[in-house]
Amino acid sequence: MFNQRISKFMFISTFLLVCFNLSFAVIKGSAVRRDLGKPATDLEAKLILYKDQYLLREPIWIKITVTNKGEDEGWFYFARVTGFKIKDSKGEVYPCHVSFSTSGATVIKPGETLEDETNLLLWYGLPENKFNFRRYLPPGEYTIYHQLNENIKSKVRHFEIVQPKSDELKAMKLLKDSYNLVIEKKTNDAIDKLHQLITKFPQSVYAPHALWEMAGKYRIFIKDIQKTKETYHKLVDNYPHSREAIDALSDLVNSYIAQKDQASCVSYLNNLIEKHPNKDIAREAEKQLEKIKEKEFK
Repeated sequence: MFNQRISKFMFISTFLLVCFNLSFAVIKGSAVRRDLGKPATDLEAKLILYKDQYLLREPIWIKITVTNKGEDEGWFYFARVTGFKIKDSKGEVYPCHVSFSTSGATVIKPGETLEDETNLLLWYGLPENKFNFRRYLPPGEYTIYHQLNENIKSKVRHFEIVQPKSDELKAMKLLKDSYNLVIEKKTNDAIDKLHQLITKFPQSVYAPHALWEMAGKYRIFIKDIQKTKETYHKLVDNYPHSREAIDALSDLVNSYIAQKDQASCVSYLNNLIEKHPNKDIAREAEKQLEKIKEKEFK
């Protein structure tokens, strides 16, 4: 009976996590229409890794860009999450652990570049245990590329995963403990572990992810809009150059929308742009400013 309850809980948790993160899979600037015309034949795919070495269980943020190098508009199917091909130095292949199709054909204009970004460990790697949807890639050397379609793939990139030491090892243990506590349905205890990580090891590579995790728990499990908003603020304000902050900014904006506070939202985004000129967080803030013009605050 206990295993049945755990399995049911993990199914629901996994479903919520996937729904929570699938927003990255909507390609910016993409469009779908009934009269698709001709397929795009001259596409270039690029895979961007932000580092070439990661600590065990450190998020592996990765970006894919697709550019239409041809002179005509065309469509293509983007195998987003399932398109990554990962192999370790021993030849072990790590397939995607979820399976879903694309949402349809994507139209791309001549010279246009579309992009997607995600944390690989949401979709690839070994499970922490038989009940845990959390994933990790073991220490070692890896190759990765993105297979856009049968004929087009990105260049192969290399990265390494190493064991954390000293304070980073302690920080990773707190992160792993929080994962296990979620399985036991002890959400508040899991949040406490994440809070300990952030407080004791604010410079840790795991700290931005801990805040990202914490905000998700406030939002999905506890359903506390104010706590969610405060946590996203800590993430963006304290770690503005992290990929987690950039990923979280749209959810922070949604928190303002939920509280019908357009003036504060616009002011905050403008402040980010002024404070971090020419940085990725500023560029994301500019995108969010454009989007909120179309959203209803009242």
